[in-house]
Amino acid sequence: MVLFGGAWRQGSAFIGGGDVQLAREMYDSQRYTVEAIALNLGVSRPTIYKHLNQERETVGKVPP
Repeated sequence: MVLFGGAWRQGSAFIGGGDVQLAREMYDSQRYTVEAIALNLGVSRPTIYKHLNQERETVGKVPP
């Protein structure tokens, strides 16, 4: 098992918060494909989409 930043385990769908931000910046720059981002972070394309969508859903929500 490989730990990446203490948050990501090889073969899992988890990436650390800093990597989610990096993925967002890469995606927003429109210079990288989702496949390239996934390869760079060592996760699958669905994992990238999952985390980008989760991030988008939480932006703008007002805490109770």
